[in-house]
Amino acid sequence: MCIGEAIKSPELPCGRQDLKEARALIDQEYGPKYAEGRTSTPPVSDNYVPILTPKLAASPITTAVPATTASQADLSALSLPDNFKSLSDGLKFIPSGISWVYFANLKKETGIEQGYMHGQDFYGTPLIGMLNLEYPDGSFVELHDIGKNLASVKSNAGTNIDNILYTRPYIFSTKDRTNSVLALIKEPGNATAYNTYKNILEKWMTRTQDLPR
Repeated sequence: MCIGEAIKSPELPCGRQDLKEARALIDQEYGPKYAEGRTSTPPVSDNYVPILTPKLAASPITTAVPATTASQADLSALSLPDNFKSLSDGLKFIPSGISWVYFANLKKETGIEQGYMHGQDFYGTPLIGMLNLEYPDGSFVELHDIGKNLASVKSNAGTNIDNILYTRPYIFSTKDRTNSVLALIKEPGNATAYNTYKNILEKWMTRTQDLPR
């Protein structure tokens, strides 16, 4: 259902209505599929301040404002690696069974979850790409990229979590999860989250490939 809602959202005239109205349309269509009669996402706050602005004056397509953690950084010399430029790319490194996921790419100013990206103090340099996901048991995986090779980068994640820094993207999770992700980065396999949603993701890419960037 979450994937269906994600595919439906770009069809909503969000440029001509506020987020609460868009959320109401999603709840109206998908709410009956949930036991509580609505999506499990918390309601839109009365104090919500939109972070989306029209990309084209005559188009409802929107793009996110870069996160404040990197708003002062010059991203012109940075780029995500070819294997980590989209949600589809990231899911190819993730074992199947996830319950939700998002991807943010500051280089292309996509992903409304940019405000949840780790700050510059996490690695000593801004993140420009991040995949964040969770499994039904509450375990999580994050993939991070800083847009460049930097052998001297150090993590401030602490000792109670595993943060692998010699891959691109970096892996941030518990030890059991980082091992399984690392195995897929070294040798891609079929039992990945990407393959679970392959048909939906390919349909989504077909529908959006000609949209203005």
